[in-house]
Amino acid sequence: HDLKVPDEQVEYYQLRVDNQDLFDKLEEAQEANDKEAVDAVRATVVGEETFRDVERRVDAMNKGTREAPILPEIVNAFVEHMRIVDETSGNSAEAKLNRYDNNDLNEFLMDEDVWGGQKAELLDESKEYLDNYLVPRWRIEVNYREEDEGFDAIAEDDREARDAFLAGEGLEGTDLQRRIEYRQDRRRREAMEMSNKVTGDRFPTDQIETFVGYWEYPVKGFAQERYLVLNGGQDPDNLTGFAKAMHNIAGIDIPRPQDVPSMEYDNIYDEWKDDFTKLEGLADNESEFYVEDPDLRKQARDAMMFTTATQTYSGVKVKNKQATAFALASYKREAYGNFVPEVHIETYVAWKKISSEGKPGDWGLQTGQKGEALWFEDDWFMLEHMDFYRDVYMNPAHNNGIQREAWNFTR
Repeated sequence: HDLKVPDEQVEYYQLRVDNQDLFDKLEEAQEANDKEAVDAVRATVVGEETFRDVERRVDAMNKGTREAPILPEIVNAFVEHMRIVDETSGNSAEAKLNRYDNNDLNEFLMDEDVWGGQKAELLDESKEYLDNYLVPRWRIEVNYREEDEGFDAIAEDDREARDAFLAGEGLEGTDLQRRIEYRQDRRRREAMEMSNKVTGDRFPTDQIETFVGYWEYPVKGFAQERYLVLNGGQDPDNLTGFAKAMHNIAGIDIPRPQDVPSMEYDNIYDEWKDDFTKLEGLADNESEFYVEDPDLRKQARDAMMFTTATQTYSGVKVKNKQATAFALASYKREAYGNFVPEVHIETYVAWKKISSEGKPGDWGLQTGQKGEALWFEDDWFMLEHMDFYRDVYMNPAHNNGIQREAWNFTR
């Protein structure tokens, strides 16, 4: 009889022989359908790896022949890949990234001649989509497993807690820096996941960093709207760049430039953020500053907006309400919110100051008037600022579209 040389490479048989006892134990456990015993055999340490690794090394070698052996580096890569699959899953981001980063391994796993119907599928049909969208998303997912779990553990409706987590409240140094990077990478991932459900268009890769920058601005105020206008939204009828992507892919309406107030509107809020937060919280039953009783709430508001001081009107010194620095800042912000021209901003603040402080309570007593004491400070102010009266006070564009009644200068 002719001696038949086995097809398998020599190393395959050497591994089988060296570990025959464990192969026998595995076969016995499998025949007994004893899962615990199977797991125990596979967990047996063999050199610097486990018997499970040896099994897979043998499986990979068995796919080759003496004439066309599976290269050692492919065998090693396969064993390492299967460890990743064991720890995660065959469809995990870790497993898919390992295939993407090891092209020879990936081709081996997809080789139908080697695996037949068990061959791995393409990571994606579109290489452009794979390279520019899927792979970057997988890298973010792998890098931030722990942070994602922490974020997802917070209830979806607990927006305050989720915002605090993303802001890194309570963290310092490198921990804070990593949390900031996580927050920004979440936005990168979000942009890469978006698409127009009708056209299938995806968010342009050259606008992803702009998307991250957009979300670094607070939702409150007009910083995001201003960002949209400055990044392709100058002409609402001909959107470009980021604004176009946000409209077509994210599906948001782009504001008209004339509807976005000056940056000072947001700067003032940022400067006085604690005070604005408290003022707004007085009427918010979910705020720590909430005051339920309307009268007490008004007292709390007035305490923030006014103090008492001696003021001089028409040469008469009298105690009266005096707007606080915060009140003046809020009036100025209101002016910017009402699109008051810059030339009239300070006049608007001065008018609001006079109007809100009002006539002193004992004005009649202090001036010797009987009955309803006459008060002309506001009239004189308007007479001295007729441009403001005409261009701002009587212009509905600077009063939320509401037309004020003409001032009665003859009373």
